[in-house]
Amino acid sequence: MASKMDRILIVDDDRSIHKAMEMMLKDTYDLKFTDDPEKALERIFFNGDVFDLIILDLVMPKMNGIELLKRIREINHWIPVVIITAYSSHEKAKAACNLNVAGYIEKPFDVKEFRDVISNVIWNTEIKGFLPGLTLPNLGLREDLKFFHPVTVKSLYEIHKRFHTDFSIDDIASKCSVSAPHLCKLFKKDCDMTIRDYTNKLRIEVAKRLLRNSAYTVSTIQVSLGYKSRTHFFNVFKEMTGASPLEFRKSSAGDDKKGHA
Repeated sequence: MASKMDRILIVDDDRSIHKAMEMMLKDTYDLKFTDDPEKALERIFFNGDVFDLIILDLVMPKMNGIELLKRIREINHWIPVVIITAYSSHEKAKAACNLNVAGYIEKPFDVKEFRDVISNVIWNTEIKGFLPGLTLPNLGLREDLKFFHPVTVKSLYEIHKRFHTDFSIDDIASKCSVSAPHLCKLFKKDCDMTIRDYTNKLRIEVAKRLLRNSAYTVSTIQVSLGYKSRTHFFNVFKEMTGASPLEFRKSSAGDDKKGHA
């Protein structure tokens, strides 16, 4: 059900959990570990890494799992996240319900149940093309993806998984097991736009949300969305919004003040 290419990032301050998960999953998945939530954010958004799944503990000393998940969702609403929780933390886990959690794993682990949760989450996203929030109206997609070609759905999954990196169309085509020209033709037919145009729409929508709701610098936002050039980011942003990122942030702050007046 999974392949060696499925990469999982595990965020937990308990090294014994790292060892337990390694024993259970190392033969099936490419595992990466960290005990530091800030380093996890760096790996997810600033190091060019692409993960198929993130597993994070609900209770950690530097930053709890809910706060880390909120930080992840500020930039990427689609990457699947599974939460590790103890029975006593069930109430806290409920707070993550509106943060698009793909599954929960309860301590102490039942090995079969643990493996089933992981494989089912990856199967749902990769094989079935399950992407919560994918058909956002402001991205210009139809509400129902069932009429899309399976290759298009798979390509959308791959784009959403790596939109924060400087990926190429060849990268996506390879993941979809088709040629780049064939992929571009199918994508344009289903989505009525090119892959590059769709990716820019996605990135700019995320940039707008970050400029409104976070304290990230424009440079940080640019890098976290896969734009190597500040000039290119500014040009694409202005073309799509009519304002520079700085102008957009300033006007959004003004709108917030009016709303609270």
